Amino acid sequence: MIRHDQRAVGAIALATFVGLAGLGSVNIAALLIAEDFHTTLGIVSWVISSYMLVLAGFCIITGRIADHRGLKRTFLEGTLLFTVSSLVCFCTPDVLVLILARVFQAAGAAMFIATGQALIAVVLPLEKRGAGLSWFNAAALVGTVVGIGMGGIVSDAIGWRYIFLLLALPALAAFFLARKYVPEVPARPVKAPFDIAGSVLFFSAMTALLTGLSMDYQPAVTDLTPAILYLVSFILWAAFILHTRRTPDPVLDLALFRDRQFSFAIISRTIMDITFGGLTFMLPLVLTTGLIMMVAAGLSFLISPLAGRLADRYGSRPVCIGCVILTLGILAGFNMLSRQYIPLIALLTVFFRMSVAAYASPSGKLVLDHCPADRAGAASGLMQTSRYAAYSVGIAIFIFAFETAVYGAGMPNDGTPIIPRLTIELLRPGYLAIFQTSVLVTLPAIFFSYLAHDQKRGDRPKDDVKADGDAGRASGL
Repeated sequence: MIRHDQRAVGAIALATFVGLAGLGSVNIAALLIAEDFHTTLGIVSWVISSYMLVLAGFCIITGRIADHRGLKRTFLEGTLLFTVSSLVCFCTPDVLVLILARVFQAAGAAMFIATGQALIAVVLPLEKRGAGLSWFNAAALVGTVVGIGMGGIVSDAIGWRYIFLLLALPALAAFFLARKYVPEVPARPVKAPFDIAGSVLFFSAMTALLTGLSMDYQPAVTDLTPAILYLVSFILWAAFILHTRRTPDPVLDLALFRDRQFSFAIISRTIMDITFGGLTFMLPLVLTTGLIMMVAAGLSFLISPLAGRLADRYGSRPVCIGCVILTLGILAGFNMLSRQYIPLIALLTVFFRMSVAAYASPSGKLVLDHCPADRAGAASGLMQTSRYAAYSVGIAIFIFAFETAVYGAGMPNDGTPIIPRLTIELLRPGYLAIFQTSVLVTLPAIFFSYLAHDQKRGDRPKDDVKADGDAGRASGL
């Protein structure tokens, strides 16, 4: 017999799967969408990038909203918004309407992804939290990979519009399952109006930063454009920090980071996400990764719950340290192989995905355990936002390392795209630069995982910290 809390976790995991599947499912259909609407790929690219930008910038805002309005209520509203937006994408007659619908679809996904982890954190007892979070993380990993495969199959077989129909149906199922099985979580007492100004500043700063990073490695874009975006982002971040320090109940409570254990755990997660995002983006330069990633996703789905149970039994800290050491060993193995050893590279790629999947649940639990329950939504949103931002940072770092190595090996830096001009002789130093960079980036994660101690049972952070300097309460994931 499946227990009530298992059904609740299943509903949350289903929604998470669909939300992350929506991230990559449209990528492969970009050409078909452009042909259907008789428009350019430049315009269609916003169908893809708008989803990522809103998901990255909106998670922490929706998490904070959920703390005010209730976690379950926000989760259910998010699944409905995602469902309706997906149906609009399915029926839309215009590409601009499609882009707008994707913005709302991503906002809905941000609402249930940010609150999903927080609901698991609040609903499950401490000794079961790692296992519950493992299903959330497994669903996220598999959803990302399956979404890409599903998008290609569906768009070729029956048309790109049916991608959105297939996203809407399980999202609607998740709504009804969550409505029935996820228990109500009381909203925290509201002491101040919602921080609208802080939300706008945060979203604008994050969007400018991520857009600058995405443009920084495009040959057709001048160096001035990303530089301006970075400057705008810096100014907005400065304004956001000043605003946050003067606001009694800010959208992102910077005092969360006064808890050193919370800070160390977040930093360690972000470092691992930088490596994962950058390496996943660059691996297709070495081998065709589609089938390999599907295999890795399936194995990750199996190993993630095991890692969660180990974290529940032995503590998150030793599992996190072990996973980081394993990841470093795999990355060192990449450095020892040349491009000719494709089967071994493929095997290491599978192991790399599995080690990152095993790390995700105990690291999330480690963050969560140092947060009071009444800020679960905000902290969950913070983890999701830092994840997507780290992916973009990782891609930028790894591209810079690759290009620097290739130019240093003799390729003329004439502003034209690198990939068509690559030769075996030039690819070798670029390949080594990618994996040497991955080791250097990942090394500090051991240090920060070591510093982030497990919370003792019955020693959960209290919820009675005052706003202002107390506004430092952290929450759930």
